[in-house]
Amino acid sequence: MQISNANGSDFKVVSDFLLQNHDKAYKAPKKAKNAEEKMEMEYLYKAGKNSKSIFSEKMDLLAAENGLYVVINKSFLDGSLKRIRNYYWGQLKLPEYYFYPESISVFCEVIDNEDVRFRVSLEINEKKADEKDIEVFLRALDKPLKKELCYIGNLKFNRSLTLLSLNKNEIKEKLSKGVYNKVQVTYLIKKYKNDEDLLKELNKGIRLLLPYYKYILSLA
Repeated sequence: MQISNANGSDFKVVSDFLLQNHDKAYKAPKKAKNAEEKMEMEYLYKAGKNSKSIFSEKMDLLAAENGLYVVINKSFLDGSLKRIRNYYWGQLKLPEYYFYPESISVFCEVIDNEDVRFRVSLEINEKKADEKDIEVFLRALDKPLKKELCYIGNLKFNRSLTLLSLNKNEIKEKLSKGVYNKVQVTYLIKKYKNDEDLLKELNKGIRLLLPYYKYILSLA
């Protein structure tokens, strides 16, 4: 979904960079094998830093608007440091729960190599969570799902998160059997015209998810 009003759109800079460059190989310009490759790496470095900086600034705005603290990876590269990311991710947390793995997270991500999706999800950083943390996180499924929200998840061994058309009891059953690897309560951004619209939608998603976030923190 592209922002229709491209003139002066910061979010379009971010989404266009990811859409056009995700998964591209990257190396430091000084390690380029020739002048052409050096020029390409210099472009990716400059454009990548700019897009990530814009995304970080938007996360700062959303955090301040909702009394939350933002945790964000500043790099436009993935964990290997050799490829461009296919998504940007900002974690929003209550300040007193900064060190907890749970968050309300904002994503800008490439879908099927042809589109960019913005969403707000109840998230847990699995690298910083133990089995009990994940069990508590999934208790969010105990709360009734608000009509504006949905569940997204992925099958085991498939990292792509898709919309789940199942009720919470069916999802719980599949999680217990190991069919699904991950499930998130989510607000999918479906319509927006410009940056102002998109920020309003992201704010709406954060506010819809706050009760779920506070609920699982109360159980931690």
